[in-house]
Amino acid sequence: MNFLSGSFFGKGVRSARVAFRDLHFFALKIESGILKRRAVVHHGLQRSGTNFLLLWLSWNRVSVLNFRDPARDSPRHKHCRWQPEKDGLIDPIKRQYGTGHYAHTLDELDRICGYKNKPIHIVIIKEKRAWLESIANWALRCDWFSSWDDVLTNMPKLEADYSSYVSFWQKMEVANPDRVWVISFKSLMDNQLDLIEGLQARNLGAPKSAEVFRVSEVPMSPAVRNKQISMHQIDSYFEARSDNLM
Repeated sequence: MNFLSGSFFGKGVRSARVAFRDLHFFALKIESGILKRRAVVHHGLQRSGTNFLLLWLSWNRVSVLNFRDPARDSPRHKHCRWQPEKDGLIDPIKRQYGTGHYAHTLDELDRICGYKNKPIHIVIIKEKRAWLESIANWALRCDWFSSWDDVLTNMPKLEADYSSYVSFWQKMEVANPDRVWVISFKSLMDNQLDLIEGLQARNLGAPKSAEVFRVSEVPMSPAVRNKQISMHQIDSYFEARSDNLM
């Protein structure tokens, strides 16, 4: 088993960067209909591993139609909130990320986005508490919130965003098992070979079946960062709740 290691911008990922560049070429050809190879669209909440997912897909030569991030309010954006429950979103998400888009079916979603030939939608989801820790730290770095107390005030909205987003895509997967694939961030970290089998079963890309993709950091996720909020604080928040929701 071979491992690719190194910084995203460093020598260790030269092969991945070449694949990333090639991916864009293939995505454009597929979207135009020149190639008949099946493509994917990737989705996920902020801080769920979407950038690593995109690099992993490119490493396995999977063509991703929303390869480049469009405007944040575009329905093609990987963070677009398709779920119907949008009233409870925190204000920065409401202002920035595609909260005016709705789709009751996958065909309707593809039509709104202009996707042709029924691509496969791959959705990455991080475990709830891990995501809350990540998004809380991200929110503080982005000045969405000013303090832990501010995070606590907004925690119900973050939970509602997570739950409604996950529910939307899980229902889409049940209704369209051949066109929606929900994967976990943990599986992408720990069980890539199983996911490669999933790519092969869906006839996607040209997976490197004997290789596991690793980089020390990816865009927007530096290896060394200051975490103001710990998992212990997130766990304490849940322990203090009378209903102890998971």
